[in-house]
Formats: sequence, structure tokens, C-alpha cells
Amino acid sequence: MGLFLGEVQPRIGEHDLIPTDGLVPWVNPTAAPTDPRLKRLGAEAGKVPARLLRGVIAIGDTYAPVRAYARALTQHPRREPSDRPEIDLGTPRPPPRSILVVGYGDAVASITQRLAGLTDDAHLVVAFDGEPSHVQRLRSVLQRAGVQLEREADGRWGAALDRGGRLEVRSDPHGDAMETALTVLETERFEAVVLLAEADAVDSDARTMLRMMRLAERLLSRDESVPHVLAELASVSKGERARAQLQGAFERAGREPPRVTLVSTEQIRNYFMVHSAFVPGINEVYSQLLGERGQDLVRLPLRPTRPVRLAEIRRALAERGMIPIAFELESGEVALNPPADRAFSDARAVFAIGDVEPD
Repeated sequence: MGLFLGEVQPRIGEHDLIPTDGLVPWVNPTAAPTDPRLKRLGAEAGKVPARLLRGVIAIGDTYAPVRAYARALTQHPRREPSDRPEIDLGTPRPPPRSILVVGYGDAVASITQRLAGLTDDAHLVVAFDGEPSHVQRLRSVLQRAGVQLEREADGRWGAALDRGGRLEVRSDPHGDAMETALTVLETERFEAVVLLAEADAVDSDARTMLRMMRLAERLLSRDESVPHVLAELASVSKGERARAQLQGAFERAGREPPRVTLVSTEQIRNYFMVHSAFVPGINEVYSQLLGERGQDLVRLPLRPTRPVRLAEIRRALAERGMIPIAFELESGEVALNPPADRAFSDARAVFAIGDVEPD
């Protein structure tokens, strides 16, 4: 997938871990590097300064196949076939320009930064309970993100965002964040609705799932396209039942159900922490993939007329400066890092690493 470059020659340390101090990760060698350190080392799109190659960044079940690949790469370099397979690959779906967020958690800052950085004229509305301590917390997290929230009227605050965007914060006089959101939905339309977990709730997941059902009722009352729904939960398994109920309600009404994404930030946080302890240098890789700009994880629609293989997709995406890492199947299952020569007849999309906003 990627490489480590550097002038220093690392040595194997304790527990056979190789420290990455002094090495620079290059997450996507098919794209022109934006990191000044890589440019100083002579890195160019598709061209690796071999004498400075110090390691590979890869996805694997264990270290063994990664080490075997790295050894083969240095001892027996090989070229990919130069042909470009005829495969109908789409482009990444543009990010939503309008999002309704229900809640006041720290994720508001990340959503605001990301949305404002990816699209012009972004419109973000945050609906919350208006509790003074929650107002202060919301203002603090937004301030850390460089957004200055100003009071505009009773129960309303606002702030200008980059690229002509606008953030609005609204609250309900009765202290009900979901009631505020439902009131907003009476007159405004959004491409996505985000239901944030509230850490101080007695049962945060139960509250979030109840909000999912109240949202479904409101969306079903209107004959129009429905937004993507993202719900933050402590336990994704608990949310599966609510997702099934929500989508089932739409199907019984003869309506196309909304796309519902369940996310456990606690599980993700714990995974990153543990992974970082055992994989040297992975923190910076995550930072590049999950940061505001540069390399990102993107989804490309796939319309195959025959079974496709990851090796073919890799060659097809080379000229776009992207690296495929997974297939999304018709069942919704994701086949991460499958064998390069395994054929998929039911692939509907490809997940790849690429630049969201190439220069």
C-alpha cells in the first residue's frame, strides 16, 4: 500500500519491532507527495528513491506476508502489467453540503471542520437541549476547531465557516434536542442527519435509538427523498435492532429506506490505541488518512459487466493516483484486501486511498 522513506537505517528493536523514528510515511506512492519531507527525499508520483526505501505499509492478517512481500520487493523487483483494464469505475460521491447534527458532543468540531474544508457553501445545523453547561462545552469544542460561536437570538447561535459555509446552533425552550431537530426538519432539508451519543445520559444508546425512531416517523410523514442517517452508539450491536426497525418501517410503507450507518467511537478509539501500541509509525498513517486534507479513504461506484479482480482495479486506478484496498459487495459486506486474483461477480463499489482534492 505505502512506504517508509528515510536517510537513517532503522534497527530491529525489542520484540522484533522496528522503530520508525526518522522515517517518513508515504501512504500513496502513486500520487504526488505533498509532505515537504518526502519531496526533500526525492519522492515523485510513481517513482521511489530505492536507496531510501526503509519499509512498507500494508494490510495483512499478520506480519509474515508483509515481511515476505517486502523481502521479495527488494530482492526481485517486478513491474505491474502496463495494460489498463476496461472497467466502469465511477468517481467519489461529493460530500453532503447540508447536515443536521443532534447533540453537543466533541464530534461536532470534527464534522464542522471536515464539511467546511470539503465543500463550498456548507450548511450545518446543530440541534441540542440548550442546557447552559452544554452550551459552554459546545462553544469550547468549536473554538478549538477555530470556529467562534456568537449568540444571535433566543436559543440560537451562529458562526461563519470557510468557503462561504454557515453553522447554526438551535435549542428547544423545553430542553429537548430531538424536538428541536424535528422542528428544523419541518421547514429545511438535509442530505445527512447525525445523531450523537450523549455521554452524560443515563443510557445513551437507548436515547439515540429512540431518536432514530422519532426521526423515522418524521421522515415517513413526508413524501420526499430521505437523508443518510448516522448514529453514534456505545454498542453497535444494540443499534442493529433499531436500524432494522427503521428500515422495516419504510419498506412496509413502500418507501426506499434511508441509508443508516452505526458508529461506535469508543470501539474505534480503543482499536486505534491498541493498534498504535503494536505497530510502530501507524499513528502518522492514520493522521494522513483521517486528516482534513490530502490522502483519504474514498468509495468509487463500480458497474462491472464481468467478474473483477483487485489486481485489475489496481491497474485501472493507477492513472488516478489511487490504491484500491477493498470491494463492497451487493450484500453490503466489505471484502478487505482480498487475494489479488480472486474474482468478484457481485462487487458494487471499490474502497480506495486517494486524494480528495488533488492539486
